[in-house]
Amino acid sequence: MKRLPTTVQLADVVARVEGELARGDRALEIDRLATLESADERSLAFLNSAAYRNAARATRAGAVMTSSTLADSVATDAALIVVADPYRAYGVLARDFAERLRTAPEWEV
Repeated sequence: MKRLPTTVQLADVVARVEGELARGDRALEIDRLATLESADERSLAFLNSAAYRNAARATRAGAVMTSSTLADSVATDAALIVVADPYRAYGVLARDFAERLRTAPEWEV
């Protein structure tokens, strides 16, 4: 997903998905959703399947959202958001981020 024109604090993301910040800084600035493999320090990724545990351990994401059963698979330097249903929570955020991108003013260079 494209980067947002303005960042979102991790605390706001946690509240939006009704999750728990199990590890990390609530003030972390996030500006895009990304896969575990393509994420960087300003990205939020999600882990919904044990098949992606190795990718979760190696991710460079600033934060990862997952269930309590997969939480131990997330890289220790990533903030960790625990939610009941990671797939549903990702859907909520994907809609929110897409709306922010859709309504963002166009900048001319």
